[in-house]
Amino acid sequence: MQYSTRYIEPCHCIDIVFYGSISTEDIIDAVSVLPQYIKDGEHIAAILFDYSEVSAFNVTTNGIKQIADKKEELSKNIKDVSVAIVAPSLPIYGTFQIWLSYSINSKWKNSVFKTRGSAEYWIRDNVVGEHCKRQDCLIS
Repeated sequence: MQYSTRYIEPCHCIDIVFYGSISTEDIIDAVSVLPQYIKDGEHIAAILFDYSEVSAFNVTTNGIKQIADKKEELSKNIKDVSVAIVAPSLPIYGTFQIWLSYSINSKWKNSVFKTRGSAEYWIRDNVVGEHCKRQDCLIS
């Protein structure tokens, strides 16, 4: 497992940070645990996938399609989620641009950013709303 996950209660946001060498399987594994955060009718408002600490990105175009398919499957039951992806390197950013085209049928709102700050700004201003403008509430 090459990632860490944290659920931020007040915001109903999930922060997933990948590090080291990651593969398609690592990302699918991280996505597959999302349903565990929905207990007793809880809502997930946003998910931030951060690839800033990744040293080797071993995901093929076929792998990114598998990831898009998994997220589309989950979006049928976990609705109204906004997904921000932090992809600072050109290869990772380009791969997730492909993912955006594969994710056209997902019920999630998706966006890719080069910096974590930009992704957090998008979540704060466009997703979570007024209750999560506090610094202690959101992702950072």
